[in-house]
Amino acid sequence: KIGKKRVLGENRTIEISNYTELEIGERVETTWRHSSGPGSFAAAGGYACNLNLYMSSEEMSMLDSTRLANGRVDPVVIANSILPRQVVSLLVESDSLGSATTTGSTTASTPAWELTNALRLDQFLQTAFLDEWTSVVAIDFVVYNPNYKTISYVTVVFSWNAAGSLHSKEVRSSTLKMDLASEYLRLLEMLYMLMTIMYLGFQFMALYKLKWGFFHDFWSYLDILSTTMSVMSLSTWTRYERRDENMKSSSPDFFPSIETIQRAQSAFDYYTRISAVATMTIFLRIIKYLAQSFPRVKLLQFTISLAIP
Repeated sequence: KIGKKRVLGENRTIEISNYTELEIGERVETTWRHSSGPGSFAAAGGYACNLNLYMSSEEMSMLDSTRLANGRVDPVVIANSILPRQVVSLLVESDSLGSATTTGSTTASTPAWELTNALRLDQFLQTAFLDEWTSVVAIDFVVYNPNYKTISYVTVVFSWNAAGSLHSKEVRSSTLKMDLASEYLRLLEMLYMLMTIMYLGFQFMALYKLKWGFFHDFWSYLDILSTTMSVMSLSTWTRYERRDENMKSSSPDFFPSIETIQRAQSAFDYYTRISAVATMTIFLRIIKYLAQSFPRVKLLQFTISLAIP
């Protein structure tokens, strides 16, 4: 149901399910319920809505008939005639769970949303939902680039202070590559894995020869940290590739949900942090070995050691 309409000239309301039941001048009482579950923005609670971008055949014909001389679409027609007709769905997070996504041994559930009301964008902007008491407005959307086979997740957050002025504006974007299949990348992964296993064998040999003396050298701890980070980096990337394949196979005919893309982005960010530490430790190990033959590298190694507290 859309909501209750107030009958003209009468002090009563009637439930309606379609806007065709409205007479000119009648108003609709619409309720936007608060959501406070984990699916809300930043899990901080708030009011959620979905803007459904869709053009009917009538709007497509209108757009084609008003094209500019150079063949481009007139943005004024979109802003004044098409965009106001887009539907805004007012949502509330349901107590039940939505779809579940399984990656390896981990299963994550996507929060379920219930539609409470629907209205056009121009009608939504005429309501008092966004007023001088609004403190934060967050907009997030996902776009797909078929040329590069990437999905970009964009978040825009506006916040106002108590005086009503715009306090901050933050724009965050992240891009995920959907097609990870690459023979060149696979070859580099295998080379990295073989070198990590080989260096791990060298560490076990040194530990067998030196016994407890192995732990008396600072560089031994750096080697252990570097090998651990390399193993974690390889395993994390393997899990991320599996997650990517599962996301594509579970959504062959429809676009994955924003929650699914957010989890994929979090997994990739975790892999990036692990790989950054692994790369830094590998760089220090290279300096350690080159310092034994090149005086300038020895000086660089000494300079780095001065920065260690």
